[in-house]
Amino acid sequence: MWKIQKLQFLGWCAFLNWNTVLSVVLNTQPQRSIYNRITQDEEFKDFADLIHFNGVARVDLLQRELTIFVPIKTNVAFQSYKKPLHSDLAFYHMASGVWPLKHLQTTRNISSIKDGLPKLWMTKANDSLFINNAEIIQFRSDYNGQTGNNLVGKQVMHLIDDVLDPIIHHSEYSYTAYDFLTSIEKWKLGSQITVANYLHKIREFHLEHLYRSPGTNTYFIPIDTGIDPQKFNMFNKDIIFGHIVPLMVLFTRPTEKGRNYETMANGDDVYIVLSFEDIDNKLFIKGTTVHGTTETPNGEVLAEIVQANIPVDNGVVHIISLPIGIFKRKLKLFPYLPVLDKLAADPELSTVYEMGEETGFNKIFETNNGQFTYFVPIDYAWRQMKANRYKYNLNNVDLLKRHLIVSEHPYTMENLFAISSGRNFTNIDLQTTGETIRLLVLKFGKHFYIKWKNLYIKVVRPNWDCTNGIIHMLAGPMVELKRPFI
Repeated sequence: MWKIQKLQFLGWCAFLNWNTVLSVVLNTQPQRSIYNRITQDEEFKDFADLIHFNGVARVDLLQRELTIFVPIKTNVAFQSYKKPLHSDLAFYHMASGVWPLKHLQTTRNISSIKDGLPKLWMTKANDSLFINNAEIIQFRSDYNGQTGNNLVGKQVMHLIDDVLDPIIHHSEYSYTAYDFLTSIEKWKLGSQITVANYLHKIREFHLEHLYRSPGTNTYFIPIDTGIDPQKFNMFNKDIIFGHIVPLMVLFTRPTEKGRNYETMANGDDVYIVLSFEDIDNKLFIKGTTVHGTTETPNGEVLAEIVQANIPVDNGVVHIISLPIGIFKRKLKLFPYLPVLDKLAADPELSTVYEMGEETGFNKIFETNNGQFTYFVPIDYAWRQMKANRYKYNLNNVDLLKRHLIVSEHPYTMENLFAISSGRNFTNIDLQTTGETIRLLVLKFGKHFYIKWKNLYIKVVRPNWDCTNGIIHMLAGPMVELKRPFI
């Protein structure tokens, strides 16, 4: 008799959900599914209505493995959302795959469950985590569930404090920044938001690829009303480069205000940085031409952000009232940064900065009152070394010491070149913080090169002035490389 009862019990287990069996045994209620939480809890009512009127999204939530981002305090979130509620709004809150918080912390973007919608971009700001421009309420997130039949797969729910707006919807494919510019009238952003003048200049200088290429960039697009005939004629390639922050996707809320971000206008002659500024409860972008030419002079422009946070497949777009880098009067000079702040803020110098932080070497910039001359290899050089499996024969501290000079006055590349040429191009000895190095400084055209031992290293950017010294950006480190055995 006992064996028959046991077989009957096992038979029931084969047909019942395990959570249900466990609840019977323990006399507890099973954890509600994510679908039930959304449709039963009052705080999610507005979002539940959105799911209810989108049959495909409702089926996806019941049957697909996914991650869903649900606005909390929805009365506030949806009341502040003044545009019509289109069906893709539900899909844009649902991402393919299961993404717990620990995985979201380390990824740059995830994809919606519906093809053709923009990517969902992740930003970590101190202890906060943002998806696009909405903050994830972390202590109420990571709610795990299963699909409706409990056999197909898992789901996870995160709560957010704002509605995710794809802006671009009902598209057949994922839109890049260039696709957005060429079809901006489709998205009904307002009659004043037209960008024909700027688009004309992009095409005139054959820079469409900057807006089409895959990547993680931030694009600032000036509207037509801010480009009068005089400003239209003042456009050049450097001006367009100055409207793009490369390798960073900057949404307005998680981005630090007042911090300078480098643009693609980052060459030998022209250097433009951008910063977000909050003035009288309005958001502006400040463009500062630090180094300029007669065609692109030094100065500042303060442009109001007309339409912020438009996600695209290769980053984010902000529509602004005025073009960056074009102005009729010269404003105050740009305040230089200390060496350490420059390293921390420059995305192309992050490897050396992180090496200095990990080893404690960066403390020398805070404890030493001398002037620094720092030869800093750019990030691309380190990536190439890693890709080609090169190793070097120094520990990181000694490597950094070899590239840093502390002296009464910093050395410009012109100084070093003059010393080399004055000695009939023989080696010069320089005392670094670690050793004495022997360099030969050469110049071909506009570019400087350093010869160290048998290496010729291009100076990608010379003479980066800082408040306590100077930085020279190098195309590679001063080390003897060797390939590892494979």
